[in-house]
Amino acid sequence: MKAGLNTLLIATCSLGLCLSFRSSAIDYVFTGTGSGPLGSSTFNTSFQITLTLNPANYFFDAFYNSPAISNVTGRITLQGVGTATFLDPLTVVGHGSGYGEIMIGDGWRTPAPYLNFLLAFECAHLVDYNLTSPIGPVNAEQIMISNSPVHTSMGDLYFDRVNFPLTFQAVPEPSIRALIILATPVALLLQRRKAKNKNAGG
Repeated sequence: MKAGLNTLLIATCSLGLCLSFRSSAIDYVFTGTGSGPLGSSTFNTSFQITLTLNPANYFFDAFYNSPAISNVTGRITLQGVGTATFLDPLTVVGHGSGYGEIMIGDGWRTPAPYLNFLLAFECAHLVDYNLTSPIGPVNAEQIMISNSPVHTSMGDLYFDRVNFPLTFQAVPEPSIRALIILATPVALLLQRRKAKNKNAGG
């Protein structure tokens, strides 16, 4: 009876973790240095862009022939300046054919359906990346920027320069990391109980 209960608990924990990874948000973190205008001022400092993506908003972009995720939220922290929230929903477009790329933008240029992108990060490690699983950190092999501003809580922002190295990683959102931390001691406890029962029976 106890062995069956232990097995059920382990299976339940495993299933819960799997479902959480598949259905919950994931955070993208870009870290580097750069310069550009922000509102009525300019910056030249280190920055960190943090984006939260929901896999439920995944779609395939026919124009770029690539996976994409819409309704992305996020913020940019500029050292010595502050943290600005992106006001408009962002779109992340994934790898193109033959190379790995992630583009961040807040809308679509007209009349052609090009993404109004803030930053494009290229790296061979991102070839065939599905946008929804943990990866990295990896370093950019190529960086692209545009002078089309995105709207933030501190004013319109764009980069006129982003330096190497620029790193990217995708990590489970904090609630999922907390679930992993919670599940780990439970799994260890079940293993110890199983070993104790085995020793008692032998």
